[in-house]
Amino acid sequence: MLEVAGVTKGAIRSHYDVGTLLYRWFWGQHIHHGLWRGAETEKAAQLQLVDRLAGLAELRAAGRVLDVGCGMGATALHLCWQYHCHVLGITLSGVQSWWARCNRWGWNLPGQVEFRMGDIEQLDWPPCSFDVVWNIECTEHLFDKAEFFRKAARWLSLGGRLAIAAWLARPRSSSAATQL
Repeated sequence: MLEVAGVTKGAIRSHYDVGTLLYRWFWGQHIHHGLWRGAETEKAAQLQLVDRLAGLAELRAAGRVLDVGCGMGATALHLCWQYHCHVLGITLSGVQSWWARCNRWGWNLPGQVEFRMGDIEQLDWPPCSFDVVWNIECTEHLFDKAEFFRKAARWLSLGGRLAIAAWLARPRSSSAATQL
């Protein structure tokens, strides 16, 4: 369970509804961090993260991907364009959902990508609906992570993959043996 005093789904939604334009302005279309290997730009590092996760997830042409926390849709559009898969993007933010749908217009990907506003913890799909459940830096917004993982496992087809990139930290310890 998410255990941060005062944090609600409404607060998370409001954060992204209000902050999306600033994220877009300062951080670009992909509002997640990147994978840096040198002195590349933020955009290049963001695409390196997406492509690295896509490789680990063994994304396949015509694969069905659920992009949880799709933001403004840039990652979903990249996955469709680069890997020829079909993506359903879900975001809690109405502003991000609108922005993602607008971004889709210029990509010539008819029928390959769809964006919806919704709370992933309240949504459900039949078993085996997706080949990959994809999540970059969104698991921190899940209130019941264990239930999400149970549902994601059910949504995955036989041999399906769960692809997650997240910033993680363990609780501080006073023991020198656990300090890195």
